[in-house]
Amino acid sequence: MKKIKLYMLIFVPLLLAALLSGCTNEDEDELDYVFPPFILIEDTYYKTSYDESELPEGCEYIGVIQSTVPGTEMPTESFQANVDIEGAALYLKDNMLFVEFNDGYWAFEEYVEETE
Repeated sequence: MKKIKLYMLIFVPLLLAALLSGCTNEDEDELDYVFPPFILIEDTYYKTSYDESELPEGCEYIGVIQSTVPGTEMPTESFQANVDIEGAALYLKDNMLFVEFNDGYWAFEEYVEETE
């Protein structure tokens, strides 16, 4: 009788723990984004900066986002973004890139990798 109680004290909590761990959401470990939004134009990366409501004066239209990759990757081709904005118009002024998006403009600044 003592063996049965001992087995129940060990087995029941282990069984409950195993059952409850199977009820967790498996998608919690999957991330939609690892990198902040980046756009690659020729050999230059642009990183998200801030939202603009209007396009600054003197910007030059340079084309559209031609393809996208998941936010878990960096763009590898020119006119590619790691955020779903395919077809968005692009404007350039100095070291800033402006993306026409949601009735406004999303600003990206030229990304310069910091070196030690």
